[in-house]
Amino acid sequence: MSKPTASTIIEPKPFELADQGPWFFVYPNPSSPGYGEPLVMDVQGASTTPGTGIIAYTPNLGPTDNQLWWVRPSDEQNYYFIVNRNSGLVLDVPGGATGGGVQLIQWQQQGNDSQKWTLVEGGGSFGPTPRNQKTYYIYNKQAQKVLDVYYEGPGLKQPDNPITCEQQTPPGPTYDQRWYFAVTPDGIPGSGE
Repeated sequence: MSKPTASTIIEPKPFELADQGPWFFVYPNPSSPGYGEPLVMDVQGASTTPGTGIIAYTPNLGPTDNQLWWVRPSDEQNYYFIVNRNSGLVLDVPGGATGGGVQLIQWQQQGNDSQKWTLVEGGGSFGPTPRNQKTYYIYNKQAQKVLDVYYEGPGLKQPDNPITCEQQTPPGPTYDQRWYFAVTPDGIPGSGE
């Protein structure tokens, strides 16, 4: 896929796991030595408060509801709400921002484009994703940018890094923009059934 420009409209795609309704861990897909431990998308502090920031964090082996997400179909074909199990709130770009680098939050579902996401296959997995699990770019409809873990380079990917929306970069060293879904905290993908 070519790098989107400001005028690019991403064609929404169906996501085959969405209609199953399970709760998934959502992993960024680091690939190079020095990128640190596996991390998952997490609501900071397991908060249920609207406006709380979304971060990359170490998978919990105990209660994990703040790290579990449901990709639920919206009222618009091939667009989805990404719902946190602990709070019942959805992944949102605050204020409908379209610039890069804004930390994502959880918010009450309002149906805004800032809360709608489409998933586009990013090719096979690279690095530590198990079983050659599929990876996805997760695009926000409003921002026309992809889910990204914000960090400054190898060795700096660690817990508490904010999750943002950024311009998509071509497949290469920035695998933090490709994500995969797993039903267990050890990253083993499953059927979701």
